[in-house]
Amino acid sequence: MDVDVVRRAAAVIVWEPDFAEVVRTDAFTLVKYPMWLQQHCQAHRLTSRSPADDVIDAALAQARSWSRDTVWFCGLSSATPNPSLEPRLLERGGHVAETLSVLALDLSEGVPDVPVPDDVSTEPVTTPDLVKAWDAVSDEAFENETPNDEDPDVRARACQEEYDQGRGGVFVTVLDGRPAASGGLTFYPDDRLVLLWGGSSTKAARGRGAYRANLLARLRRAHQLGYAHAVVKGRVTTSAPILTRVGFVDLGQERVVALDIQASSSPST
Repeated sequence: MDVDVVRRAAAVIVWEPDFAEVVRTDAFTLVKYPMWLQQHCQAHRLTSRSPADDVIDAALAQARSWSRDTVWFCGLSSATPNPSLEPRLLERGGHVAETLSVLALDLSEGVPDVPVPDDVSTEPVTTPDLVKAWDAVSDEAFENETPNDEDPDVRARACQEEYDQGRGGVFVTVLDGRPAASGGLTFYPDDRLVLLWGGSSTKAARGRGAYRANLLARLRRAHQLGYAHAVVKGRVTTSAPILTRVGFVDLGQERVVALDIQASSSPST
């Protein structure tokens, strides 16, 4: 695996589902997700070397036009082109919402041998019931306060189409007859890379192999379609240790800083 190539690809890949609104500028990419996602307004690709306050204010202005109250600035690290951006976000009242490890796996030789219990089952989301199962896992794992009110039938058809066309998909794992884990994947053919996202499990299922089963199903799908690398950003306290144990290589850490729009409507002096 060419780590530098994968690292560069991982730095610019952003989850942009059909239901998201995206604004791209020379300074950042801002993604407006539905309110049912905890981090519903995210700034990515923070490549500008302009004054940090100019970048921050532009992102806040766009988020404000979307009636959002918080912006999550993602992908901050020692490699961020503007080293003053993260300190300035913190000075203006931001806080580190989470720390993520960027992890990659070489799939060219196949899928790793991941032990999975016999009493779990995993399948792609293609029906309204599986959509609801996906929501049940995600809402608990990510502490989503606003329920997803999109039509489950519409979402199921979209997931089916995405899966059938080889663009990505979502998998749900069931344990003891109940939704136990879920996770999505999006394919990037130009880089022969698959991005894994949203991997999570319920509290009752943790330590019982449901997360591993879901991970394995997604990796098998990627390998089946000929993808060379899998990339995921995992929380350092939860999923990252599991991922490194099954063979993912840690490419370094990133931080997500959350900034309240109202509290930071103008630069502090």
